[in-house]
Amino acid sequence: MSGAPFIHLRKQLTESLATVAFPEGIYVDALKTRRDRMEVHALFAACYQQGGGRIGGLEEWWSSISEDAEFDPALIFLARDSNGEIIGVAHCWTSSFVKDLAVSLSHRRQGIGTALMRHVFDHFQRRGFEAVDLKVEIHNPSGAERLYRHLGMEPVLD
Repeated sequence: MSGAPFIHLRKQLTESLATVAFPEGIYVDALKTRRDRMEVHALFAACYQQGGGRIGGLEEWWSSISEDAEFDPALIFLARDSNGEIIGVAHCWTSSFVKDLAVSLSHRRQGIGTALMRHVFDHFQRRGFEAVDLKVEIHNPSGAERLYRHLGMEPVLD
């Protein structure tokens, strides 16, 4: 995250959740290969050029996340289109925290971010967590805060 002010949001997982439904032709997948890592990095870099975050070079980025104590590659959820192209990513920490969410500029406003977040909620609920947290820049230009609040995430006082 950059130096901009942020808000801490939380989704309680103690009640039943909305069904996870990806748009037709889109499916969730796991991070598997070096090529996947390169594509995820490129997607984050493209999205963050619009504001709302920042990312270093590929090797710097991968080292910083993969060496973190909360890293689990199974918690990098990929949204792929029917051609297998990565068009969205939700990267979470083992503490039930969403580190990053990004959807390619050409695929926004199609329900992919919503589906990825609902997938995250479902995943952590099945793991026994009571909530999912994240932090988002206030006035994030991508409308991320609006998306998270639409999904039932509420402010947490830190």
